[in-house]
Amino acid sequence: TARHSSTSCSLEQASLRPLGYSTLADLVHHVRKELTPAQLSRVVRIFSRVLHDVSMNMPLSMQVTAVRLLLHLVEQIVTNKDPNPQVGRDLLVRILNAIIQKFVTV
Repeated sequence: TARHSSTSCSLEQASLRPLGYSTLADLVHHVRKELTPAQLSRVVRIFSRVLHDVSMNMPLSMQVTAVRLLLHLVEQIVTNKDPNPQVGRDLLVRILNAIIQKFVTV
């Protein structure tokens, strides 16, 4: 039936979502030295959201992966030679806030 197929489709998407984020985290980890500040900002936004995803579809292991990736990005952000140092500071603060908020909600 149509209802059954839409339910199974959403279940398939939910089960594939952590795999997609895990693959993206692996890719970002390997290319992090080549990322621009704008790309780093997007990565921080995406994995901060993963960290705070309270749905039953996001396993704890994926949240741990998000924290690890965010922490690995710190070195890249600090050593980034952007002409505007405020960009790096803002990213570091966003990472720190994301991790602190996770501790607050646990």
